[in-house]
Formats: sequence, structure tokens, C-alpha cells
Amino acid sequence: MKEIQLKAQAEANESTKQLEDYRKRASESVFTAADEIAKTTKKLIESQTEAVKALTDAVKATVPGVEGARAKPRVEKSREHEETESQANYSMDDSLTEDESFFAILPSQSHRKKGKQHHSDNESVTSEASSTRILDHHDFHSLFAGEEGFDKFTEEMVRQFMKEEELRAHHQKTKAELHTYGTRIKKRQRGLKMKLQEQQDEIRRLREENKAAAKERQRKLYEEISKRQAARSKATKVTEGQAGVKGRLARPADVHTEAEFSST
Repeated sequence: MKEIQLKAQAEANESTKQLEDYRKRASESVFTAADEIAKTTKKLIESQTEAVKALTDAVKATVPGVEGARAKPRVEKSREHEETESQANYSMDDSLTEDESFFAILPSQSHRKKGKQHHSDNESVTSEASSTRILDHHDFHSLFAGEEGFDKFTEEMVRQFMKEEELRAHHQKTKAELHTYGTRIKKRQRGLKMKLQEQQDEIRRLREENKAAAKERQRKLYEEISKRQAARSKATKVTEGQAGVKGRLARPADVHTEAEFSST
């Protein structure tokens, strides 16, 4: 009995140690995965920050050139407009006669001239606004398409996406391994519990059998004791009877009774 109990206890201790080892390995793998996730996230944040900084520097480097490109067409257009106005005024002064000067000072003529000038000014403002709008659209495309910053930013975003996918795959793999380890641990624990239950049932059965055997031995011992006591008491009675017979006085051989004499 003691050997069985010690054996069951040793097996239970061994199974407990194995469970602790499995749990320790699972916790270590979880901590390792968390550290790797934190390191990778930190690297991704740093790379994102560097990419944004590089893009900002590229934008800052491109903006002065764009402003210069915007200012240059405006200056050239204003110069051309001034030269055109001066040439028109000069030719008008040369070809203007007295009649034309008289008609020029009329209110209708002056009003018509002012209307034409205002219309030409509106056209120049509209053309300048449209050219500015086209230039802005062109500058927006040249800001990203003509510089290496946009390519670097795109490459960095692709690299970041690939790292995130790799990290997600690693996380899924770790999660699957933990699930596998957990299933194995639960299965092993269930088997050990069943084995321990069987051993406990066996120990309980052996104890019951031991108790029954002890009771049977005690009953047989009592029967043997009672038999011996009965035999001893019987032997004592027989011995006492024999001793009583031997204790009486024996009659001599030459002494006869009256009945013996009368018969003779």
C-alpha cells in the first residue's frame, strides 16, 4: 500500500512539474513575441518619422523654386503689357489728327475708350488668374512627381506595409503555437487527472480489501481461540473426573460382602 501511494505521489509530482514547464515555455514565448512586436513598432514609427521629415524637407526645397517660377511669368507679362500700352499710345499720338482729338474728348468716345480699357484689364486679370491656376496645378504635380521625395515616401510606405504584414503573420504564428501548446497541456492534464483518479480508486479498493481481510483474520482468530478454550475446558473436566475416581479407597480382595457369602 505504501509503495503504491508513494508511486502515485511521485507520478503526480512529475506531472505537476511537466505542467509548470509547459506553462513557463508558453509564457516565455508570449513575452518574446511581445518584445518583438514592440521593437518592430518602434522601428516602424522611427521610419515613418524619417520619411515625413524627408518629405517635408523636399517640399520646403521645392517651394522657393515654385514661387520664383510663379513670379517670373507675372513680371514678364507685366513688362509686355506695359510695352504694348506704350507702343499703342505712341502710334495713337502720331496718327491722331485734330478731328480725331476732337472726337476723342467727347463723352461718348471717352466712355467707350474707358470701357475697352476696362475690358482689356479684365481679360488680362482673367488670363493671369487662369495662368496662375494652371501653374498651381503644374506646381502641385511637379512637387511630387518631379522630386525624389514622393518616390522615397512611397517606397517607405510599401516597406512599412510589408513589415506590418510580416509582423501580423508572426503574431498569428505565435498565437497558433500558443493554442497548440495550450491544447497539448490541457490534454496532458486531462490524462494525468484520469490516471490519478484511477490510482486513487485502486488505492481505495485495496484499502477496502485490506479491511475485509483484516476482519476475516480477526474472525478466524476468535474462532480458533474459542475452539481452544472449549477444548481446554473439556480436557480440564476429563482430568478432574479421572482424579476424583482415583481418590476413592479400594476394597481388599479377601473382603466379601454378605450378598457374596449367601450366593456361595
